[in-house]
Amino acid sequence: MRQKFFYLIACLFILMGVANPCSNARGQEVTLPPHQKNVGSNLMKALQDRQSVRTFSDKSISNQILSNLLWAANGVNRKNGKRTAPSAINAQDIELYACKSDGVYHYIASDNKLEKVSNKDLRTVIAGRNTYIMKAPVVILLVSDQSKFRKFDKAATFGALDAGYVSQNICLYCSATGLNTVPCYCGTSPDAVQKVLGVSSDFIPMIYNPVGY
Repeated sequence: MRQKFFYLIACLFILMGVANPCSNARGQEVTLPPHQKNVGSNLMKALQDRQSVRTFSDKSISNQILSNLLWAANGVNRKNGKRTAPSAINAQDIELYACKSDGVYHYIASDNKLEKVSNKDLRTVIAGRNTYIMKAPVVILLVSDQSKFRKFDKAATFGALDAGYVSQNICLYCSATGLNTVPCYCGTSPDAVQKVLGVSSDFIPMIYNPVGY
């Protein structure tokens, strides 16, 4: 009888998990492979080839390429924790989110890993008229943490500048490795984006880059 009771309790917990699939969205982690140092063409060729592309195939992007991409965008490149992209007063305000069909992943640059923050396909929220991004296997969302600029009057300007640096890094990496991308303004529905990400109003969506083949 006792064994039957524990069996029923176990079944109940399993059913609860199935009935509420969003309950385990946060906290799931993906450890990325180390970025590769010898990939792509030289800088001058990448600049020559750089262009905005708005067409994508549904070919997926491997975790290795995603690791390279995120590191190039705003990864840690020195032992003191500084990044591949500059930022005003070294605020390091730009947070990166990898948006895919199965949810949204926050890039933790210091640990080179992704942490899932939502099961929602955020591309449907940020796309606007840019419906072509739904074909891209990943969209990199750039968010500025304005709390890093509390002492300054031009926080939004600083955040926009910093997002521009990071987006250009994405563009150059894609150009060097044969990937397609285009920088897109992400000023519509900031409240909806913040809700999905689970962040405060200090976190302002700035730019997103769809990336694919």
